[in-house]
Formats: sequence, C-alpha cells, structure tokens
Amino acid sequence: MGIITKTARETRELYSLLKANNVDVVSIEKDDDDYVNGVLVIPSYLAKGLEFDVVFIYDASDKKYNSEDERLLLYTCCTRALHVLNIYYIGEITPLLK
Repeated sequence: MGIITKTARETRELYSLLKANNVDVVSIEKDDDDYVNGVLVIPSYLAKGLEFDVVFIYDASDKKYNSEDERLLLYTCCTRALHVLNIYYIGEITPLLK
C-alpha cells in the first residue's frame, strides 16, 4: 500500500503522525531508499515508476493541486494504483479532479 504525499515535508509529517499512533509504516524520502513491502509513505516525485495494490493520495485539495504542472503530478500519483485508489482532501477537492 502506498500513501502518496505531495512533498517530502508532508511525507515526514505523516510518517511521524502514523508512527505516533503505532501504525506499522515505512517512509521513503530519497531515490536510494530501499523499497519494502507493507505500508509506505512516499512523496509524489518518487512514486513515478512504482505501482501499489492500494494507493491513498494524501490531501488532494484545491490548495495543494491547482496548476497544470500539479495536474500532471496528480495524474502520476493516481496511476500508481493497480486495484484501489483512495483520494483524500482537506477543504475543497482540487478542481483538477472534477
């Protein structure tokens, strides 16, 4: 399962939050980190080329994704899911998904 954030900072914040709640999760923040099975938190720019059975897009709000470049990034994130795609957002969902 992959939890895809937009930035490395969000990856670190979410990883810390999940670990504090005793969730068994691994954070990947650099290209040289080893891929492991299980629940991964990964920034969007490292997700390209990877596939997950289940993907959670973290905060696909209109404040996070609202430009053409971000549309392409969001598309890449969404296409990492092989079977299940869950998109979460805070506030309003990005208009790029409407």
